[in-house]
Amino acid sequence: MPWAEEATPLAALATSRVGDDRLQAASINRGPRLMTLTPDADLYLRGAATLVASWRAYARGSVGAALMRLDGVSAAVFPSDPERAVYNNALLDRDLGRTERAAAVDAMEAAYDSAGVDRYAAWVHESDEGMRTELSARGYAIDESTRAMGMALADISLALPEVELGPLAWAEYLEYLRIAGAPAGLLRGADPSAFQILAAQLAGETVATAIAFDHDGDCGVFNMSTLEAARRQGLATSLTARHVHDAIERGCLTASLQATAMAERVYAAVGFRDLGRILEYAKVTQGAVDRVPTAAPDRRPATVTEVLLVSGSLRADSVNSTALRTAAALAGDGIRSGRRARLHPRVRRLAAGVLQEPARLDGRWR
Repeated sequence: MPWAEEATPLAALATSRVGDDRLQAASINRGPRLMTLTPDADLYLRGAATLVASWRAYARGSVGAALMRLDGVSAAVFPSDPERAVYNNALLDRDLGRTERAAAVDAMEAAYDSAGVDRYAAWVHESDEGMRTELSARGYAIDESTRAMGMALADISLALPEVELGPLAWAEYLEYLRIAGAPAGLLRGADPSAFQILAAQLAGETVATAIAFDHDGDCGVFNMSTLEAARRQGLATSLTARHVHDAIERGCLTASLQATAMAERVYAAVGFRDLGRILEYAKVTQGAVDRVPTAAPDRRPATVTEVLLVSGSLRADSVNSTALRTAAALAGDGIRSGRRARLHPRVRRLAAGVLQEPARLDGRWR
């Protein structure tokens, strides 16, 4: 897969150096003072910078992709499959003023519109009430969330694991991703030298992997997954501990990641601290909202994915099996105001068991 220059597909939008400088400044290597006294705000900013830098690395290996650093937002724009289904995400700066918030969202929408991308996620820290209000007013709703976590590497809680772990060739890693349920060909064009890959094997088969990506002294841990047959054996904990120990050897001072709810305890055991939830907003079309009953006040709100699946507005083969099963539960149990929602026939067939879930994904390929 040919590599693409970062701003080629969006040349009409001038890339702002202001956002770039702000992210760079947030993640400066500040020497020994970063150790156990590292404040949460600093850890968050360093992790955010690493996350955005990882998107840039992925973009270099995806046709037409670009990382757009704009005022108030960093937008990863992936117009081509398979990365289009995973990495169209924008990280919005925290605590902007009212005018700056509106401008940041305008810039984000223009970037994706210019590339012909109509499905993307706007990432916002849960504490940023102003940005959350801005997005809600524009028709966005929370689709998913993860928890930002970070640590000073002096705070590592676990010794090197006794589990035998080792590196994995890039081709073998891509094959593992395919088996684990990632979109076919994901990261095929990425530069393997940008990442550190660790894998656990049982009986000669790779059963768990995670990658690390270093940026300005911070080690980001991404794409943690374990095949179902190998779960509950501590492999995710071992992979995380080994990655952070190796990061110390490479000269990193901090580490960062975004955790799903099921993985938070794993990372906390290694020494990662809770830095708050990252809310992923997506735009819901009015038609989709109109066709789905409103959630009852005492029930959890449905995610955007669930709404679109139930309404038939989203292709069933474009989302993971967990979302399909959730949609099936919504229809079967009637938890929306006590009414039974109707499932699109294709979603019903897949949710009934045609689509299996071979891997539990802690990092969701991000």
